[in-house]
Amino acid sequence: MTSCRTLSQFHGTEFKLASIFHGIGIFLFSFSASMALGIAFGLFMSLTLKHSYLAQFPKIESCLVALCAYTCYFFSNGLSMSGIVSLLFCGITLKHYAYHIMSRRTQRSSKYIFATLAQLTENFIFIYLGLSLFTSSPTGGKVTSYFKPLFIIISTVSVVFVRYASVFPLSEAINLFQRHVRGQRQDEIPYSYQMMLFWAGLRGAVGVALAAGFQGENAQILRTTVLVVVVLTVVMFGGTTARMLEVLNIRTGVEEDGNVSSDEE
Repeated sequence: MTSCRTLSQFHGTEFKLASIFHGIGIFLFSFSASMALGIAFGLFMSLTLKHSYLAQFPKIESCLVALCAYTCYFFSNGLSMSGIVSLLFCGITLKHYAYHIMSRRTQRSSKYIFATLAQLTENFIFIYLGLSLFTSSPTGGKVTSYFKPLFIIISTVSVVFVRYASVFPLSEAINLFQRHVRGQRQDEIPYSYQMMLFWAGLRGAVGVALAAGFQGENAQILRTTVLVVVVLTVVMFGGTTARMLEVLNIRTGVEEDGNVSSDEE
């Protein structure tokens, strides 16, 4: 979202070498400001929970946590920053600090509420993909005229390559940091997990959302290409995820944080 917003500011302008550095500066400023906003909202909510008696009112506590993230997103968008980045870091901060201050009931309710919402939104995304791909009727011309096979192939290969080039080098950098700086080899990311990070997560929900805002004569071609690439990657990688987990011998269905207490507690 941040990169798309940055590129949109150079639409219709003449390309210059200085534009690259200008774009990098805009991207870094927007990302940093959005990240700072998300962290600030998360810390504010954490301090509010810590220095109040909201733990005695689990319903109000749960609502405030959700409203904090909701407000952070729209506040960031209102300042022309990236609401998605702010929301991401707000969630990270809330998980790291606020989650451990919440009452036991709020922890459970928040966990299941957001898990349910995530499942619902995921289902809506796939419904939207199916409707957009097979029932869209562009103004003028045939639907098949917007399918560019070569463009789709190049885009799919590029997405897979970028995913590979992002996961493994970053994972190795994290392992080096854990090994030589912190001296904790047990926290390193094993190769099986790296492979699974590469194999999973190619659903392209953000890409579809960004493509919906394209304008111009080639906008429909770009939207169609993004939809096809997303469907292909979901079929190729999503359809083989279960088998890949078995091949890599990765356990699933393991309780987090050793939480074995009953729901009736």
